Amino acid sequence: MHQRNFGDVAVTTARVVFAGVFLVNAAGLSADFPNVSQLMAGKGIPAAGAALAVTIAAWAAGGLCLLAGYRLRWTATSLAVLMLPVTVGMHAPWAADPASFQNELNHFLKEEIGYQWIQGTKPQTLAFGLSDSPAGLAAWIVEKFRSWTDNDGDPASAVPRDEMLADITLYWATGAIGSSFWPYFARAHREWPVPAGKTVDVPMGYVEFPREILRPPRSVAARLYSDIRRWTTQPKGGHFAALEQPEVLAHEIREFCRPLRTVR
Repeated sequence: MHQRNFGDVAVTTARVVFAGVFLVNAAGLSADFPNVSQLMAGKGIPAAGAALAVTIAAWAAGGLCLLAGYRLRWTATSLAVLMLPVTVGMHAPWAADPASFQNELNHFLKEEIGYQWIQGTKPQTLAFGLSDSPAGLAAWIVEKFRSWTDNDGDPASAVPRDEMLADITLYWATGAIGSSFWPYFARAHREWPVPAGKTVDVPMGYVEFPREILRPPRSVAARLYSDIRRWTTQPKGGHFAALEQPEVLAHEIREFCRPLRTVR
């Protein structure tokens, strides 16, 4: 595929690939975040557990780069939340605006984590209910559009109503809401995927949108990702960047992949 066509491919693909995340199934972060320990106590999650957000945009980036003629060696791009494995008693290593990140984390753990617990512990129960009620399914999904997009109080100001309905319809027509919960269950009941003391050493790119759920400092990401090639911030957008800012996301994927391109 010629490069002049890649932008169109990237934007089109970005519109249908949601930059979703598998978020914080973590244990206590130390006295710096006491509510984390309180929330996780008795849940059977190891103290060395952690939260890593590996976005669906990573898979999209790989496919898009290949479409553009990029030959990749296990290249990773993460365009949403990044967090580290931590242990109880570990000092929080926030180098950039630590108070802001702590406040975001505290808010998430107090107000936004309920979906994760039920999807990670009783996925089938929730799946039966949502698969039996279009209104229930719509409410479950649209609440996230309202909470996690850069909107003015109406989620349709960030993601057009027809695109939200298309997303809901895809889940409804395929009966796939239940299968979308299983990664949460797997994460909650398996060992942390990155062994203690190890790092992720493939190239990594990150773009921060202001209404993302959590926006970690680069110093946090650098403790786990040893080869950060690109780190940018954007003035507008949220968690569903592929729907809210598809051109921006496509540009970021292209710029991340560009130096990795090999001539055939």
